[in-house]
Amino acid sequence: MVNPIPPMQDVESVLGRTDVEILGPQEGGPLEALKARVLAGEEIYDEIAIEYEGVTRIFEAHYRPQHDANGAIVGLLGFVRDVTVRRREEQEAAERSRAEALALLAGGAAHDLGNILAALTANLSLAQLELGAGHPALAPIERANASVAAAAAMTRQLLGYAGQAAILRGPVDLRDVAREVISLIEPRIGAGISLRPALGSEPARAEGDPTALVQVLLNLLRNALDSLESAG
Repeated sequence: MVNPIPPMQDVESVLGRTDVEILGPQEGGPLEALKARVLAGEEIYDEIAIEYEGVTRIFEAHYRPQHDANGAIVGLLGFVRDVTVRRREEQEAAERSRAEALALLAGGAAHDLGNILAALTANLSLAQLELGAGHPALAPIERANASVAAAAAMTRQLLGYAGQAAILRGPVDLRDVAREVISLIEPRIGAGISLRPALGSEPARAEGDPTALVQVLLNLLRNALDSLESAG
């Protein structure tokens, strides 16, 4: 035993005793079953999870049968090594790699989306110039501009997650957040539902990322709309 758990830390505690006698039936039973396969002629290299005092430890086990001069199996030889720390470090490294890959993917998607949104903004601005003041199409173009601006803010959030842009935090008037969300959600509201904002006359200040706050409130209102529409 290499780095054994306490019940196996000295020779006297294990000599002449089965795994079930040392560890109990729940943890010792699988080890006995493993050794039975070895005594039937199988060489085994495997990992075993053993729980001791509420902590699960991972052990690397290598067992092979021992033969006499005539080739008959007379026993087995093996070792068990604690690899808990190594496996935990490997898992943490794999999780870091996944997070880095996701960040790269998010950053690339945000850059591509930003280019598309820039083209949309430019074309909407040109349309506004062509139509001139008072044209009935200006109102939906303004709403489209607001949606594009919200999408652009979300791409900045993605870039912030990817570590390619700073996430902006500062004092925010929540009334401004509410007004922006209302402008985005109003086109979705059906005839049977009314939205009555009560924003108050005094600033409602908070510290945070305005884009994230818009997203939170927008999600809440969307959920409310979905609930009302499904209820008829």
